[in-house]
Amino acid sequence: MGKSNPKKVKEWKSKKPWYSHYSNAKYRCKNGAYGKRGIKFEMTLGEFEFLWVRDNAHLLKRPSIDRINSHYGYTVSNCRFIELEENRRQGFYKQGNPGWNKGKKSPRSTKMLKDVWKSHKETVAKTKSQCADELEKKLLEKGFTYKKLDNLIKKWRK
Repeated sequence: MGKSNPKKVKEWKSKKPWYSHYSNAKYRCKNGAYGKRGIKFEMTLGEFEFLWVRDNAHLLKRPSIDRINSHYGYTVSNCRFIELEENRRQGFYKQGNPGWNKGKKSPRSTKMLKDVWKSHKETVAKTKSQCADELEKKLLEKGFTYKKLDNLIKKWRK
């Protein structure tokens, strides 16, 4: 196997900026501390791209993937892109947090998580529903049947 062309790698990463977040999150769940805590990675690269677009991550200074409720894994409804600094303020990356390695959060960050989760839950559901309805409408206009749509969704989820 030859060496990668740095120019091409940089160009590819600029076209798919969500990929590094996807691969890092996947690694944390499979090989890192998250996996040991039972945090599951249940997203596809396409779903990461969806989050990137939905949350306008391209407009963020330093985008960071955030699990809204830290007790649940990486799913579309539990993740969002936010500024890295905001993520740090919530206590996720603070080295001084004594419960970090044990998977515990301070009461303050737990309360913040609950508040954020509560307010974000409706927005995510609404956004997902709107996207699904729009996609269904477009595919039906192009001649897809509901059976074809179901098969397509099953393939996409694998």
